[in-house]
Amino acid sequence: MHFLAAFTNTLLARSVITHGQAFTHPSKRGICTVPANNDPLIDDAPSIRAALDICGDTGTTILAAEQAYYIHSPIDLSPCRRCQIQIDGSLNLGISNASSDWDYWQKQSAIFQISNTSNVVITSSGSGDQKGRIDAGGYGCGSGPGAWERGHGPALFDISNDSAQIYIRNLLFRYVPCVLFRIRAGSSAIHISNVQNLISADEAVVIEDSRHVYIDSSIIRTIGTCLAVGSNTSNVQFVDSRCDAVQHPWRDTPPNGFELRLGSDNGDSLISNILVKDIAITGTGMNIIGFEEVAQYASEPRKTTIKNATFANMNFEAAIPRQAVFLGPHGGALIATDINFRNFTGTKPTYNSDLECENPDDKCSFTREGWSDSGVGKV
Repeated sequence: MHFLAAFTNTLLARSVITHGQAFTHPSKRGICTVPANNDPLIDDAPSIRAALDICGDTGTTILAAEQAYYIHSPIDLSPCRRCQIQIDGSLNLGISNASSDWDYWQKQSAIFQISNTSNVVITSSGSGDQKGRIDAGGYGCGSGPGAWERGHGPALFDISNDSAQIYIRNLLFRYVPCVLFRIRAGSSAIHISNVQNLISADEAVVIEDSRHVYIDSSIIRTIGTCLAVGSNTSNVQFVDSRCDAVQHPWRDTPPNGFELRLGSDNGDSLISNILVKDIAITGTGMNIIGFEEVAQYASEPRKTTIKNATFANMNFEAAIPRQAVFLGPHGGALIATDINFRNFTGTKPTYNSDLECENPDDKCSFTREGWSDSGVGKV
């Protein structure tokens, strides 16, 4: 049976009051259930794209429970407007030839491309271990000494080009590409909630040139950073979650659990209104918070202004942190005002935190409450 015959298209009705009378009009809110081949050698991406073409405008596309879907090419979610994608089964990268697949995915920007669209919900109806699961097999991300570079390589989700009102929630991720979520290029009102990646990503959430991004109630594992905030970004919250950051043997610098990135490729940079709160920190060898210049910006230093950033109620449980706060070397001026560190508790870091900016042009205002000069702990 052709896959289109397997779609369940349900047209709901709605009442519209016009000139005092009630008229019934068909709505586009269709439901498309995508049939699965349950075969890693068969590409389910065309069926998923066809479902989005039919139900992507105000409808729901379902990947059914207890079914395994395999894709051999990226999924463009731009046709999905005011729609929901419900992943109840497992969605995996197909395996036709391990070497060629790796090379192919390394050249892609993302598995899911969300560009210039709005009002999209990507979720699962399951709970616990029965949530929908996405497994990208780790394809496309380099490994070994020298292969890792911050923010590069494919993302599982790339949200860009003024996309808004994007909700991703209630999902499990296994092996992901280099980056779990890359949010950029004017995106806003991005909500990530109740997600968990079971295997560490190179980087988890990387944000640049975006605003109003909210992450909560999630478990994030990484060998890089749980949250990286880059140039021209504002109003970011990462709350009520766990960050597990571990230094990988072939990575030559320690990870920063939470990182404010200095520098820009287009003029001076502004980062403002950042809240990281109620976080359980696990892992070893990481700096909990890092202010670091991005390597590709170092050749042309630019000023970075950071205003109103608060890190509060950070508990280092089952963690051996390298440093609570790390201020990395940077060429451009750093203007940091109203930066607050409150109530850091748990294991004492290996090194003390020196909250002093070093460059002559820097102007820094840091406050700390509830932790001691010798490390971390209630005072």
